[in-house]
Amino acid sequence: MRFWLLGGLLAALLFIPFASAQSATDRTAAISGVVKGVGDSPSVVYLESTDDNPTRYYDGYQVAAEKNGSFSFSEIKPGTYQLRAEAFGFMSAAPSGHETEITLRPNEKRKGVTIAMVRRRAICGRVTENGKPKQTWMNAFRYDTEFGTLSDTSPPSTEADGSFWISDLDPGTYYLRAYMTWYPGSYSFNGASPINVGPDPAPAKCIFDIPLQYTGCHGTKVTGQISISPTSDDTRYRVNFLERNPSGGTMPTVMAMNLTGPYKAGDSFSGTVCPGDYDVVLSEQQGNVIFDSQRVNVGQTEIDGLVLTTRPMASIRGEVHFEDITRYASCPGLGGQHVDILRQGDGQFESATIDNKNRFEFHNVAPGDYSISLGPFLREAVYVKSITVAGKPIEGRRFSIAQPAPATIEVTLSGDLAHASGHISPDLRHEKRWEVAWTRPKGSVSGKVQGDVEGGYTVKLLSARFNSNASGEYSTHTLTDGTFHFDSVDPGVYTLRAESGNSLKYEYGSRQAGQRGTPIVVTRGAHLKDLTLFPPKLGAICGRVTDAAGTPRSALRIFVETFENGQLVDKSCGNIYLGHESEATQTDSTGRFRADKLPPGEYFFAFPYGYFSTFFSSDGSLSAATPLQLPVGKDLGCGAESPIELRVPAVINQGHTIAGQVVGDLPRSVGTAFGCPSRGTCAALEATRGQQLRNWTTLTSSTLITCRTDDSCSNFTARTVQNQ
Repeated sequence: MRFWLLGGLLAALLFIPFASAQSATDRTAAISGVVKGVGDSPSVVYLESTDDNPTRYYDGYQVAAEKNGSFSFSEIKPGTYQLRAEAFGFMSAAPSGHETEITLRPNEKRKGVTIAMVRRRAICGRVTENGKPKQTWMNAFRYDTEFGTLSDTSPPSTEADGSFWISDLDPGTYYLRAYMTWYPGSYSFNGASPINVGPDPAPAKCIFDIPLQYTGCHGTKVTGQISISPTSDDTRYRVNFLERNPSGGTMPTVMAMNLTGPYKAGDSFSGTVCPGDYDVVLSEQQGNVIFDSQRVNVGQTEIDGLVLTTRPMASIRGEVHFEDITRYASCPGLGGQHVDILRQGDGQFESATIDNKNRFEFHNVAPGDYSISLGPFLREAVYVKSITVAGKPIEGRRFSIAQPAPATIEVTLSGDLAHASGHISPDLRHEKRWEVAWTRPKGSVSGKVQGDVEGGYTVKLLSARFNSNASGEYSTHTLTDGTFHFDSVDPGVYTLRAESGNSLKYEYGSRQAGQRGTPIVVTRGAHLKDLTLFPPKLGAICGRVTDAAGTPRSALRIFVETFENGQLVDKSCGNIYLGHESEATQTDSTGRFRADKLPPGEYFFAFPYGYFSTFFSSDGSLSAATPLQLPVGKDLGCGAESPIELRVPAVINQGHTIAGQVVGDLPRSVGTAFGCPSRGTCAALEATRGQQLRNWTTLTSSTLITCRTDDSCSNFTARTVQNQ
């Protein structure tokens, strides 16, 4: 458990070099004021940054207002902010898009700011069925005028008496549905009435009653054909009837019958729908890509001869490039990132996975204007440096596909945070992060990593407990002289660690690599300096392989193995990530090899022999092999030293003979396993079954014998496993 830190915390503090804290108000700003119009309702005030830094962790500051509405922010970073407040059932009195913008300068203390709030309109009413209260589910769909789309806010279901109250919807236009009936009482979206949510100074009136409708309609048949065009292929299509509302928006009808699908170019289709105004849409199977749309007004007379055309589409091929950061470091896990494009005007949305070569593809892209986003990525670690479409840079994330032809997109993501300002984040920030008062003023941590390795060191400040939302991990890279610095550190308890691809991980205060170190405590406004870390370098082993006659062996795969948790592990290969494997250790034309980046320890050397690994020993077995001890940070047999001489054994032992007696007993479902330990002689074997082993067998050191409890153990089966 990690809470061992707290017990010795006071003792640890005696050895931590504290610097004198700077003034909490040095170069910062403050602002205070009052929220009016919410009465006794609790309110929260937000100071949202408007800067163009896409990698900032926090989007701004938040504070809870006092009961009288007063609020104050202190130790605020100078800059331009939007000031707003939130309270349940209330909204800003300022028109949408006209929030209060405030620019705070260093050392400024602004007072007397007022945030005016007004009551927000609540939607309430009652659902009935045949005149009686009905408990059922509700849906409130918000209409997006930019894309012409509807999004479901999913409010709670009605109460037992059929009543409902929805009081915290964002301002905008909504359509309300209870079960399958639209307000004010239509089974079709054609007849839904929009409800506007905005300022409402008067107490809410529960006037939005919905009587459930089950009467249906007398259906009208609509038939048509999907035309064949020069671009037609084997694509499978869907035909959808979308109910149109005169106030804006469409919804798929639930009354369409006999639309079997899927269809291909040249097929006819037929469906029966209620009279009304429709968009008949031809789309691919998932419904995300629209090939054609025809507006149809359906009455009592059948409609025949409707033609849907498979219009030509564009395609997109692209690649994501990473600068000053690896894909692994820029994302929370291995793989899983995707590129999304959203079409302006109708909200057509497509998503493509970024493959292990950082490439992506979109097929059947309708010409039009789009926005692009990528994710998930650690937003504080990477930003979009550039996006090019057909070789031309675009501003922001919006681009156009003008023609139904192949297009290319190149996205460059950068981890050079010093130049992040003025760029955009890979994905859209839907969830805001807010900094609270007790995390200010910030602290800092600086020091030096001793030792010179190629590429320098990564230094991490890791939270030893929950300090704040932002302080799980801080990471930086050493400068050329080995120094490092963390600025704007939230107060808390941390461990400090240095690591690189050429050294062992080392924690500040530990006696040796791999051990726990001494925690450091960053108090509010504290600046810790001169912390030193000593990560030991990894070592290397260089050798030369000859056969029994002394002739060098070339192109021979070499395994450099050590025991970890009782298992032999090959250290001659690097990590595998996204399908890429480092070059295997192999002898050159003179029989020489070099194995780099090895931690200290005891190593055995082996090479492939048939289906098994054979060791460099007198008979090829592990039990006869002599281990090589590699000290910390040392190279053996490299440079001016003579290489480690390894000789392929002239005769390789093919196996061992075992015998033994099974004693004791096990449940029938478990069975008994007999293994030949690699360091043992295999002359005797004791297991857990009360039977005598009467048969003898010859086996290699990589054979496992299994005797099931329903056998007599006079016969047994063997299977090959990795060397033990």
